[in-house]
Amino acid sequence: MKGIKKNMTTAQRIAIIKRHAEKFNKKIQKSHRANTQYQDRYDNGGNINSWTDESKYAEQYYGERMRQTTWHDDDWG
Repeated sequence: MKGIKKNMTTAQRIAIIKRHAEKFNKKIQKSHRANTQYQDRYDNGGNINSWTDESKYAEQYYGERMRQTTWHDDDWG
């Protein structure tokens, strides 16, 4: 860490580490607040990464390739 020297006492080292930890925790909390506010504003608290219609997703992104592989799904007998 920046500021820690070899000839410091344990108490001095702990004080520097504590100061840096507080600064880091403030940064993380600010980042978390910003991320939460973004999600609340645009998604009403739901999972923004989920797709609600799986078949539409598969058709849109995989189309013919999906149909070529899924026709085997019913042929187990």
